[in-house]
Amino acid sequence: MVIENISSTLERTHSVDSLSDEELYRLIDSVRRDRAQLVGYMPSMDGSLYYPVWRIAPDAIVKLSEGPSEAYTMQLVRNNTSIPVPTVRRVLPHHKASGDYYWIIMDYIDGSTLFELWDTLTEERKRSIIDALAGYVRELRSIRLPNPPIPGPLHPDGIPVKCRGSFFSEDQAGPFGSYQEMADWFDRQRSRVRIYNHMGFGGVISCPKFDATHPLVLCHMDIHPRNILVDKNGTPWLIDWGVAGVYPPWFEYAAIAVSVEADYRLRKVPAWKDLAANAAAVAGDYSRYYDDYLFILFCYTNGINFDEKAQEMDFPDDYFEKLGITVE
Repeated sequence: MVIENISSTLERTHSVDSLSDEELYRLIDSVRRDRAQLVGYMPSMDGSLYYPVWRIAPDAIVKLSEGPSEAYTMQLVRNNTSIPVPTVRRVLPHHKASGDYYWIIMDYIDGSTLFELWDTLTEERKRSIIDALAGYVRELRSIRLPNPPIPGPLHPDGIPVKCRGSFFSEDQAGPFGSYQEMADWFDRQRSRVRIYNHMGFGGVISCPKFDATHPLVLCHMDIHPRNILVDKNGTPWLIDWGVAGVYPPWFEYAAIAVSVEADYRLRKVPAWKDLAANAAAVAGDYSRYYDDYLFILFCYTNGINFDEKAQEMDFPDDYFEKLGITVE
């Protein structure tokens, strides 16, 4: 797979540039057997969690990614903003994997995650990093998108892609061909969550309909201390663009705020707690969209795809009407 304009944006030569695709495949196969070359780990409260990222050269790593969207988004951001993002050197299809997977060969950035560094930083330095992240989010929102934009991950061919992340259930959602299609999906989730809750527990959950009045913008959707890498010069880099996509701006706020809910223990971890507390400073104050809407759906769906659950439980659209209950 070729990503347009990669070669024209390189600032320097790279050790993998002269390798053929077949040579890169052989190098990846050999490195994958060496656990010492795994660099895709994230320190966690349960020890190190390993992800499919390996160091294949002193200046290069390779990451296994689902679909071409991540690499395409990284290069789009690098070409159109000043956000520090590792340069993508090559993208190769993973022929041996079932599904649509790609190897992303990119620059190795020597640094430490904000998760590792946060407790060692001064308050002034912490504030400067928060300010830098806010600038990155503003730049993301300034990137020109296709007209009309399609919600979800960006695809090199402009086709709709399934949405991933905390607010789309474990089975993903979509793909959506328009903003309205995504809004309709969320409204169905809202309706079915309310029916599901009433069937099981009684009472009607208070939750507004999806607000589609904000323009769609590019969002990282996974800004947390493990995905912010501070290099030896003190520059914070944004890494792991695997769930990035085109969404309303309040999704970015919500993704930061909800990160501490993935594990209740994270609420006591200063790096996580402080970043979540600064969600408004980083992404704008969209707290009402999170508190009154997305967080409610997040809690009640708990990973359930109600598109499927509705079929299993036979949720009638006129459920409340038949019971004589008026709902918005």
